[in-house]
Amino acid sequence: MNSHKSSSELKAQARGQLLGHYGTVIWALMTAQLLQLLVTDVVASLIDTSSTLGTVFYYAVSILTAILLGLFSVGEAYLFLKLACGQMISVSDIFYGFRKQADKSLIVLTVITLLTSLCTAPYTYFQHKLITVNFSSSLSIQYDWHFEYFLPFCIACTVGFIALVIVNLLFSQVFYLLLDFPDYSAKDLMLYAIRLMKGNMGRLFYIEVSFIPLFLLGVLSLGIGLLWITPYLNATLANFFLDLMEQNRNVESRI
Repeated sequence: MNSHKSSSELKAQARGQLLGHYGTVIWALMTAQLLQLLVTDVVASLIDTSSTLGTVFYYAVSILTAILLGLFSVGEAYLFLKLACGQMISVSDIFYGFRKQADKSLIVLTVITLLTSLCTAPYTYFQHKLITVNFSSSLSIQYDWHFEYFLPFCIACTVGFIALVIVNLLFSQVFYLLLDFPDYSAKDLMLYAIRLMKGNMGRLFYIEVSFIPLFLLGVLSLGIGLLWITPYLNATLANFFLDLMEQNRNVESRI
């Protein structure tokens, strides 16, 4: 018998748990976002991209920076898992990934970043083939379109997007598992995450897609609504993980 909770039930749980805690989670998420923007801007301003070598170095540093800043994702998982479990939360929870088990988190983040880069590589390749940028002597910029690459570009976008969605769904639970099973290796955590999502990818995809109308409303409110919608999504996802684990325990107990 399928006993997992519906999307509406998980959302209702999340709304109830967030009552009285919106201020804390909003400040925590804003702190993480502002620090990420600050670090990214500093890195971009310090590297000269006028040469090919400089551009390559910039992309390499950007990838490393993205991996390091990904530790905030561990903090988000920690914050919202505590909230879902009825524990006290604080803004400092967002820095959990930098304080605990950073080594395993960085390994997982590196693997996910590399897989994500592979998914987007065809898009990037055909984008440069489709549009080339020429700098004239008058310092003006000209864009040349090569429409023979338009169909391959569209195919690359479609295939890359589908692959990206699959990768994100497969590893969506890995940071929650890191918190639940701190003794597991990075490899074991990723394998467990994949196993846990078997037969549940559609459920998670439906939950995430169901938030799109809310995010559109948040954008129309000049981003102000996103301050409440983003915590709502994260809290729902934390409850989704707890529901998965409960379902998994029930299955194992019957074996």
